[in-house]
Amino acid sequence: MDCCFAQVSSGDSLKHVVEAIANNNKYESMQVGFAGSLSDQFKNYQRLLRFATDKDLLLLIRHKNPAVRVYAFKALLRINRKLSSSTYHMIKADTTMIFTLNGCIGGQSTVAGLAYTLIAGSGLIE
Repeated sequence: MDCCFAQVSSGDSLKHVVEAIANNNKYESMQVGFAGSLSDQFKNYQRLLRFATDKDLLLLIRHKNPAVRVYAFKALLRINRKLSSSTYHMIKADTTMIFTLNGCIGGQSTVAGLAYTLIAGSGLIE
């Protein structure tokens, strides 16, 4: 288990969400597959938004699993744009590869590449 859980404030629910994201171990768009079904990983992200505090997300950006790091950054970007902008430096050099699924198109990206796409899409950087 990752060291972050000793410090996470939101309890067991957050622990289970993080484990689910790590076990899935990929970054997925909201809808995936030929039928455009709602992604299980996106559902995990929605649960992360519900359970995690800013402090939790800052810890999870350093998690050992790359999918957890990306989703933690995405969640922080959504709930605290100012904090996510100031913590972008923590993830922008992360060259860990992660599998991606966007609709029915699979691929790979670095954690940094996904983080850049997320922050650029938010309008915080160009």
